[in-house]
Amino acid sequence: MRIVVSVDAAQKSRSHESPRESGGALTDVADWDPYYEGLDVSRLDTLSRQPSVFDTLLSGRTGSVFELGCGGSPLLARCARAGWSVSGVDFSKPSLVCLERYLTQHQLAAGNFLCGDIFQIEPGELSESVDFLVSAGFLEHFKIQRRS
Repeated sequence: MRIVVSVDAAQKSRSHESPRESGGALTDVADWDPYYEGLDVSRLDTLSRQPSVFDTLLSGRTGSVFELGCGGSPLLARCARAGWSVSGVDFSKPSLVCLERYLTQHQLAAGNFLCGDIFQIEPGELSESVDFLVSAGFLEHFKIQRRS
């Protein structure tokens, strides 16, 4: 069963600011939602079939993988095709819908996805343990902020 849970970061009381709140984010959900709303999911298939370093990691075994910034992920598509259990978190609901649509169209096992700000999610919300925790295409969307 696919799970998409909405996390309302504004209602959480946290002792620190998210990089999104402090101006460290280089992109916003408004940049990604329109892209994924019009994306042909066959593009994920094309991207996920290119040779990758992950082929070596995935080869000959199965397990579970969790991706930070997973929406529309060619990596999770590749993992699902290889028999891995996939899950992740992304702040763009249309990107998660796109990934779910890909899994359904290819009759792959459903993933568990959380829709919310990675920096505002409590560890307890990510209760599953995984074999691989990856971030492929997430960290470069933030500027480095030096503390004085």
